[in-house]
Order: sequence, then C-alpha cells, then structure tokens
Amino acid sequence: MSELCENLSNATIAFENGQYEVALELCNAAIKENAGNVGAYAAAGNVCLAMDKHEEALRYYREASQLDPQNGVRYFDIGNVYFAQELYAYVLENYVLADMHGCSDEIRQHIHFIMGMFKQAEIEKLSDIESKKKAAEAALYHYDFANNIAGLNVEQKEILLRRAQIYTEIGEFDKAEMAARQLKLLGVKSQIEVARFI
Repeated sequence: MSELCENLSNATIAFENGQYEVALELCNAAIKENAGNVGAYAAAGNVCLAMDKHEEALRYYREASQLDPQNGVRYFDIGNVYFAQELYAYVLENYVLADMHGCSDEIRQHIHFIMGMFKQAEIEKLSDIESKKKAAEAALYHYDFANNIAGLNVEQKEILLRRAQIYTEIGEFDKAEMAARQLKLLGVKSQIEVARFI
C-alpha cells in the first residue's frame, strides 16, 4: 500500500473514531505527498466541517472542486458548508451546480428535498395567493423529485407531512386532507401536525 493510500485509510479510521486533529494531519500528509489527489482534499474538508471549521472546510472543498470541476459531489460539499453557516443563497447555488454536474441519486434526493424545504419556507413569507401557489408548486416539484428517485428510501412520512402543510398554507384543504389520510395509512396517528388537517 502506498503512503498516500495508507494516510487516507488511517485518516478515515481516525475520523470515524472522532480523532479529528489526527485525521486532518493525515489528510494533509496525503496532500503533501500528492497535491493533485482530490480525495485527500475532500477528506480534509469533511474533517474540518465536522470540527465546525467552516472556512478551512471551504478551502479544501474548493481545491477539490478545482481539481475535479465536473463532479457534482464537489459542489454538494461546498453547499453543505454554507448550510452549516446558514448562508442559504450559497447553498442553493452550489446544490444547483451539484445537480447540473451530476452526483449520486442519494445526493440528488437530498438536494431536492432541501430545495423543497427552501421553497416551502418562501410560502409563509408571501402575501398574495398566486405567489404562494407558485412557490408551493416549486416546493412540491422538489419533494416529488426526491420521493421518486428509484431505489432510494426517502422519508415518505416527512414528505407527506410537508405536502399537507403546503396545501393548508395555500388553502387547498382537500389535498391537505388527502395527504393527512395517507399519513394515517402509514401509521402516523398521534402527531399533532396530522390532527390539525383531519
């Protein structure tokens, strides 16, 4: 095994054991050995994000994205740092880039679920019903997209609950009730949120 592979392997073990400083040292040793290794930069970014060192995480993730600009995972990682910093416009910008450049179905599902949440949050801020309906349509599109990715188990109850909330917010009570009934079929009976729709 090469020293680079050994450093990255040991960094993974250290990371999983919560030894973040050790993991970061090993990632940096791997970077020193091969400054073109995308995985070393991404791993270092993961360690920094876990330690809430957001600026350092961004630095490592940006370096990884410069080395591998056509990989959507690189932009997803950057978006996650902005999410931790609550800089949501930058989250959306990077999640769109991630989706554009391609990433795993699991990541795409996560991206669309988060984008649906952002659009849902917009609904509450709008005053006129037409604007609310447009934001609701966008939110539902993203939730449906997340829900329909083949082979992955999205939290269907969460999406149905959000559907019920959206339909209630825009005054489409029949659809809100349908979502609430579907929740009950899935075994959600005691949630306060469901009770207010039925």
